[in-house]
Amino acid sequence: MKNRGEVDINSTMVVSMAIGFIITDILSHEFNKGLPIAFPEELTGSGPLFRIGLISIQAGQVWSLVIGAVAVTAFFILLYKTRAGRAFRAIAEDPAGARLVGIPIFKTGIQSYALSGIMGGMTAVLIAMLLHSASPGLGEHIAHKVLAVSIVAGLGNLVGGLVVGLALGVLEALIQGYFSGSWSNSIAFVIMIFVILWKPKGLFGIKV
Repeated sequence: MKNRGEVDINSTMVVSMAIGFIITDILSHEFNKGLPIAFPEELTGSGPLFRIGLISIQAGQVWSLVIGAVAVTAFFILLYKTRAGRAFRAIAEDPAGARLVGIPIFKTGIQSYALSGIMGGMTAVLIAMLLHSASPGLGEHIAHKVLAVSIVAGLGNLVGGLVVGLALGVLEALIQGYFSGSWSNSIAFVIMIFVILWKPKGLFGIKV
């Protein structure tokens, strides 16, 4: 039996998604009437940066790949090689135990939310560079896929989430190349359903 006020990861995830939908809806009415705003061409590029055979590579794709790789590497170094990262993982795994060893729960929680906000904001900028525009609903369809990736990998398993996310991206690109692009939007959820039926805790298991 859980104590009053104790919240599990599923409840936290659902509440976070609900708050996200509310903020998106508010911004859709207040920010440029929900219409997308063009991203600077200096970052996205007005044309292909270079070509490899029949493949055209744009500046926004290169910047997104480089910045994303650096950000993910820095994030994992912070999380697994620093004292602050160990505190984040300790609170996520066992808040009561973390409090007993002297980790400031509230302060560390605020720091983790700030870090999440920074990573989320950076992700939004990278997506806008790929799509050449930004809007309040920019990340809605991606947020749904992130949920599917988290469940397939195992909630809280960051390394598993990274592997599954990369694999899903490659699979979607192959589907868009050989079949209709509309099928790529549902493939993540098809895989999620099969994984839930086969391994409810995800392919890599639940881990912090």
